[in-house]
Amino acid sequence: MTRRQFFVLRELRSSELGWFAAVRREGRERGRQRGINFNARVLGVLFPEGIDGEEFEVVARRHSDGQVSRRPLRRQQKNWRLVGDQVDGHGLEGVDEGDYFWAVVTLDDGQQTGMTWDVITRAGTPLPHEAIRRLASELLPDGMAVWPAQEPTAVRLQEIVGFNDNGPLPSPETRDAPRTPAKPGPKPPLRVVPPPAPQPERPKRKRLEKRLVRPHILTEILKSGLSLSAKAQAEFMDVLDTLSDTLRKNLIDAGRIQKVELDHQATWRKFRGKRLGFIDGGVANVNSLGSAPLAIRVGSYTVTPGDRSEKRERFAFDVQLVDELYDSSGRGVYEEGFDDVMKLRDAARYCCEAAGMLALLQNDKPSMCILHGPLVIPVSPYALEDFPPFTATTIEKLLPGSKQHREGREANFVSVYREQLRRLQEAQATICGVVERPMSSAPGPLTSSLLAELRNEDYLDAGSMSTMLQKLREYRITDPILMECVLEEAEYLSPLEMDKQGPDNKIPFDWAPDIKSYPRPLTTYVKPHAETMPIRVEAFKNGPFDFGELLLLIVHMSRLLPRYSFPVGLDIVDKHAKVPEWMSRQMNVMLTAQLMRRAMDTGNPSVIRMARRIVSANTRDWLFRPDFRRS
Repeated sequence: MTRRQFFVLRELRSSELGWFAAVRREGRERGRQRGINFNARVLGVLFPEGIDGEEFEVVARRHSDGQVSRRPLRRQQKNWRLVGDQVDGHGLEGVDEGDYFWAVVTLDDGQQTGMTWDVITRAGTPLPHEAIRRLASELLPDGMAVWPAQEPTAVRLQEIVGFNDNGPLPSPETRDAPRTPAKPGPKPPLRVVPPPAPQPERPKRKRLEKRLVRPHILTEILKSGLSLSAKAQAEFMDVLDTLSDTLRKNLIDAGRIQKVELDHQATWRKFRGKRLGFIDGGVANVNSLGSAPLAIRVGSYTVTPGDRSEKRERFAFDVQLVDELYDSSGRGVYEEGFDDVMKLRDAARYCCEAAGMLALLQNDKPSMCILHGPLVIPVSPYALEDFPPFTATTIEKLLPGSKQHREGREANFVSVYREQLRRLQEAQATICGVVERPMSSAPGPLTSSLLAELRNEDYLDAGSMSTMLQKLREYRITDPILMECVLEEAEYLSPLEMDKQGPDNKIPFDWAPDIKSYPRPLTTYVKPHAETMPIRVEAFKNGPFDFGELLLLIVHMSRLLPRYSFPVGLDIVDKHAKVPEWMSRQMNVMLTAQLMRRAMDTGNPSVIRMARRIVSANTRDWLFRPDFRRS
């Protein structure tokens, strides 16, 4: 019979304190969890051959008082949880977050699993607690670690906790042990080897200590902190550190932090021969107003990794529009149009970029198409009564191959953009968008959705969730800043399906059915490099690559750019699509001539005068000087 032993060490989270009777009596438990989490990685070491079923029984004995009980070790989504009756006894009165649960797990082939366990608390056993912190704090990246019992680290930890192998361990002979705890006996003295150096204070800042020397996070912190009061500025760092540390622990417990394996050679072998496409839009600097004549072009860049032929790369402009994109009929030629020209330009750019993706999928048929920017944008700000519809000519370019004649409501941006996203969602390729610019809302939409998910899964109680949201709002902590402190290099969050169109109170009533039917992309943050901020990734579920493969490619493409960490393909297409200033000047000349020609064709002196004013950008021009003859 083969007998194997492992030493398991876990730093307790606040969500696990409900396992202890003393914590419940004092009302300190958070949430409804009643167990100790065991990471899937630890179970993989203990049972490399795998585990059949969703739970199995463990004969557990507490080391200090000998109480024995049978406890289920039950699968909870990705990880496992040691559950059963609440535990009580001497030394567990002051158990708190940050204390250490340890166990010696005994495995005999074909026999029941045995476990000797106990807890080292800061309040009751400060010397062993500090010794463990010194030795193992850097060895618990996910809050938990396991070693074969004979390894030097495990031997040293067993000395600190006072464990010896002289007494009987829970084994097959203890199968008939009672389920109720045994009568507590005297607590044996711990064999403690005090640390040689003076005990330092526990680090106050767990997540920010190493990051404060990096300029990228300092810049973002400074932007957020300058708008706060003096008191809030003084507390900002500590609040950010506490929130990020708490959130990371809960995310690890829930199995929501994943990591990309950094291996360039293996990654490029995986994507060898796969056609990859990148899309970005450029808008010319056009000063003409009226119904917003625009100059937009959408550039595409396709590349096949591993291809050394002339067909390896291709550059193209899939959409080019220099015209009146919006229908101004019934609104006057240049007067009484839609006032917010920036909204007209933004709406046109979003639709043109989506049209560029559709054209690229039709022409080059890539396996993956990546957009520089969000994949889905909130459309409620554009669902306005006076927002002009697209012209028929423009719609032909935005929805190539469409046989439907669109006018009025169907030609509006909200309807056209929704149809474009529907086509992209049903495409055969993997479709995604990558955003590097930080969001300004606090709390950010991803964090709000993430906290709601943790609350629903009982990893976070309602009070803690409300407090975290309040602090994020008060200190204006955005998604990128928080994720920068939560994620380590090459880590990412398990994607969430997000409704980009909420909340409902911001959706115009007349457009509610259309807007609520918009697709919901999978959204996450990933940190490609330690020296740069995380980036946001949005993707549809379709396509040949799953989300893990998509992020594998994005991380490795981002690491090709030093000190930037953004997918190199998007950096290339960004430079390709940008409209140079000399081209913007030529377009201004052309559109100015077109503007004056249309004004002259009306024969209306007031319209001609207005056109002359629009053409004159300088407010001190002679056209704007008072004329006594007009008065």
